[in-house]
Amino acid sequence: MRRISENRSRSHILNRLMDLYCKSSNLVYARQLFDEIAEPYIIAKTTFISAYSASGNLKLAREIFNSTPLNTRDTVCYNAMITGCAHNDDGNAAIELFRDMKKKQFSVR
Repeated sequence: MRRISENRSRSHILNRLMDLYCKSSNLVYARQLFDEIAEPYIIAKTTFISAYSASGNLKLAREIFNSTPLNTRDTVCYNAMITGCAHNDDGNAAIELFRDMKKKQFSVR
């Protein structure tokens, strides 16, 4: 499989395509694009965390979240995972992630 090199404009297009596939519940095609990106940005990872959570696949959402380096996670990434946990009836994990986010001094309102 050919690896797609990351540059800003191409990354933006790929992220939008992945988002479109995810919103139309076509996660197979979206994942194929994701897997072709040499180093996916946080935007792509957050898109998949939200999509997998929305489809009820919290396990895959957590795998992507956990594979995201701590220094690249942002508030949006944490919120996507917290929302996914809450919507999939895992309130304890949502609270734990929220506390972790506060401990790392993210903006919490």
